[in-house]
Amino acid sequence: MTRVEDLSVKLFADGAELAAMQELYQRPYIRGFTTNPTLMRKAGIQDYETFARDVLRTIPDRPISFEVFSDELEEMERQARTIASWGSQVYVKIPITNTRRESTHDLVRRLSGDGLHVNVTALMTLDQVQTGRPVLVAANPASQAAQLLRDAEGGMLIAPDDPEALAQAARWFASAEPDVLAAFGASNRAYAEQHFDERKILAAQEQLILDTLGPRPRLTSGPTPADH
Repeated sequence: MTRVEDLSVKLFADGAELAAMQELYQRPYIRGFTTNPTLMRKAGIQDYETFARDVLRTIPDRPISFEVFSDELEEMERQARTIASWGSQVYVKIPITNTRRESTHDLVRRLSGDGLHVNVTALMTLDQVQTGRPVLVAANPASQAAQLLRDAEGGMLIAPDDPEALAQAARWFASAEPDVLAAFGASNRAYAEQHFDERKILAAQEQLILDTLGPRPRLTSGPTPADH
């Protein structure tokens, strides 16, 4: 049986509880960490920067991704530059579009050109399909997530066990023309409006998350920072 340590892919832990991150840090096969404002809110964190700096002091030698939480492109850039200044191992998570379907292509190119480490988040849920976002899904072709994507015709499907395909797809999304991404988003919005009422959307969203990411905690309301 293949050991976790012998896998050819890199494993990153996702969370916002410092104690759990410290424990995972003791496992060499965990190559880095990622978090986001939703997980921070769920963990009761109210001061983003204080938490981030605590994490960086605890985990000084592995890449850690922190996400911007603004929906405005100009403010995204300001936040990205601030977050990147916290440490050399920091990666800034940038969504592939904001909620108004405005592409972050130019922003990502600008930040990368200035030497910032950028982590482009392009894996979306049905909730974002409804708002008109292009979608990148890593899922079994027979899964509900894959079928939803094929029906909506609003994105790209890749194999869940192919990290190179994921990287190539993310690069394509990052460099795609805004009108192409907008067309994907419009197709998703039209499909969602035609086929899903609010109750169906919530049920399908939960199943989509299970299909693509595995079981995850339910989101709860809480203080800022807000995710989108």
